[in-house]
Amino acid sequence: MADEVIHHIEHRRDVPVVTIQDGAAELEALPRELRERLPEGVPRSQLVDFHHAIAYLDAVIVACDDGAPYDMRRTYRNWLLNEGDGAQRVVRHLRGEADKPDLEATIAAALHSALTYFKKRRPLMKYKAAREQGMAIGSGATESTCALHQLRVKHPGSQWEVPGLRGVITARGLQLSGRFDAAFLHHQASLIAQVAPA
Repeated sequence: MADEVIHHIEHRRDVPVVTIQDGAAELEALPRELRERLPEGVPRSQLVDFHHAIAYLDAVIVACDDGAPYDMRRTYRNWLLNEGDGAQRVVRHLRGEADKPDLEATIAAALHSALTYFKKRRPLMKYKAAREQGMAIGSGATESTCALHQLRVKHPGSQWEVPGLRGVITARGLQLSGRFDAAFLHHQASLIAQVAPA
């Protein structure tokens, strides 16, 4: 995937490169490769998927079951979306809750998970700045596109063998990215051979 990004950036260095992921350690490979390979001056940023972050806070709210879950849901979302370092405010609030005496085990566990997640990923939660720049803050649109693509490629009752599906997807991707002609010429050249009379 990094190769595709680099290819597009060669033609449009003004386009910002944004990675939005859930923060899992195994997903760090793409952002690391982009940090290493993107040319200087290309606008770039990395975000933790907003909806993945919110899921940790929703787990705290459910565990607390204080009778007014929508108030804290709204508050957490407001801090993250509308304050420059809303994630730090969330961390402070979670710490305050975690410091309360005699917490039930489920509440303590939810608070610990949320605190760990937010403290580690707080620098990647600049949602207000991203929104002000018109950038997405969640990967939902991409995930929906993947699901829709799968639905269109694999109609009910049909299936593809890997080589056939890979060929169709590759051809479609090359066409949409404007690289079909160059790829076809490259492929065609690999099929041409000199024939000499015997």
